[in-house]
Amino acid sequence: MKKIIEGVLCDTENAKFITGEIFPFEYWELYQTCTGEYFLYREREYKPDDIELWSDESAKNMIDYTTIENIICSYDIWKRKKKVFHMISDYVCDELNNPYKREDYLRVCVKERSGYLRIFNCSFFVCIGLVKGDFILDTEDMNYEDIDWIQDIRDHKETILSMYFKEVNKED
Repeated sequence: MKKIIEGVLCDTENAKFITGEIFPFEYWELYQTCTGEYFLYREREYKPDDIELWSDESAKNMIDYTTIENIICSYDIWKRKKKVFHMISDYVCDELNNPYKREDYLRVCVKERSGYLRIFNCSFFVCIGLVKGDFILDTEDMNYEDIDWIQDIRDHKETILSMYFKEVNKED
């Protein structure tokens, strides 16, 4: 995507990819132009994608956060992670015992943090360890309808992990 903002050409094809972050229904990508300006590209599921200039301070905060959480990676790996997180979300929402299938907008978000795949929606938060395959449920607001869905996620954690490793570790 290209956009000129305040005289600065923000072009995701030619700028340097720095890091990315995943939010429910959004992927954020931080880039730096050849002249040193930072910009944020937001890829959204339910709104148009957009670009905005980012201050050095905002960029530093995002870089610091993603570094602490060990999620800084090359653009090729980032693309694979975005793809597999979307695939896992689709699998969890469409193939498992999802009580909300009738409501498409209620999807789960998948991201990686501190050695875990984190799968969450507005009422539950589960983690699957990338090394040990351990399963953690962390929630205070769980709805009784979510219990079977969470059980299904736990029972299919090996499939979910194999999806992750197959895509992230694949050679280009």
